[in-house]
Amino acid sequence: MGSLQTTHNMPAPALVLLLLLAACTVPAAGEGVAVIARGDPFVLSGTATGDPAAGVAVWVFGENAWRRETVPVTDDTFTFEIGAGETADLAPGIYAVIVQHPMGDGRFDVDLAPETPGLGQTSVVSTGGEQFVIEGPGALPSSQAAGALVTLLASPTIDDTYLSTAFALENPLMLPADPENGVVRPGDEATIAGTTNLAAGNELVYSVERVHLEPVPEGETAAPPVAAGSVVVQPGNPNTWSLSFATAGWTPGYYLVTIENPATDYVLQAGVLLADGGGEEQAAITVEETAVSTGPAQAGAGVLVVAALALLIMARLARP
Repeated sequence: MGSLQTTHNMPAPALVLLLLLAACTVPAAGEGVAVIARGDPFVLSGTATGDPAAGVAVWVFGENAWRRETVPVTDDTFTFEIGAGETADLAPGIYAVIVQHPMGDGRFDVDLAPETPGLGQTSVVSTGGEQFVIEGPGALPSSQAAGALVTLLASPTIDDTYLSTAFALENPLMLPADPENGVVRPGDEATIAGTTNLAAGNELVYSVERVHLEPVPEGETAAPPVAAGSVVVQPGNPNTWSLSFATAGWTPGYYLVTIENPATDYVLQAGVLLADGGGEEQAAITVEETAVSTGPAQAGAGVLVVAALALLIMARLARP
């Protein structure tokens, strides 16, 4: 959690932003930029003194998207949130966030125009008469629109003040710490761990099933998972995850571990080799992640499914 400083002299009332980094799960991609996984919430909190009856206005500019929302101020504090379901529907990329304080006159001197300048257009206008198109024909790209808004707010004829920050929105990602270390002896405990950009507290549900290299005979069903459970993403820099399961009584062979984050529908699969202690066996197991597009984002749908299993096996069994 950190305080952001204004980019220009700001008389009282004051405006201070605090990023709630509990919702951010990976070290900043750049100074002042929090990283959020799609499907996790973005939360911004701050103080706005002077008891502005109109609250503060929060502007967000991102990948072919923008929004403006007025947030109430209570006891000099405010909180703005983009919910988990909303971030799941947004495209990955950098999002600029600008918080506007109306200052002493209690009026937003830069606001959306009450009337459209042209068919299908929405514009941002200042009390000084300056304006730009934010949506529709002739609209500025998001990055330019954010800069145009700051230019209007920084005008000497405008008494509103502002603070800005940004966050990076990424597809959910889980990285095994050592994907090639997948050999376990029968009876030993197997552990798979790694890092993730998912927020701390996210639940990961896993199952382990035996990989049969021969087809299942007709009329028979595949064997149920030999292990299952759930773990929680732990806070860190970056955040981490780890799961373990006992292998006592298991048949030597290859096992598929499927790990899913129900909140985002993200799936990771990894392979584990349970080596036969009766001979010498060499195996190379690698995990290769392949992003599979799920098409246009839809409410309630996940944002990315990752199929992550590629086994490159070289085995030699030496029997006495």
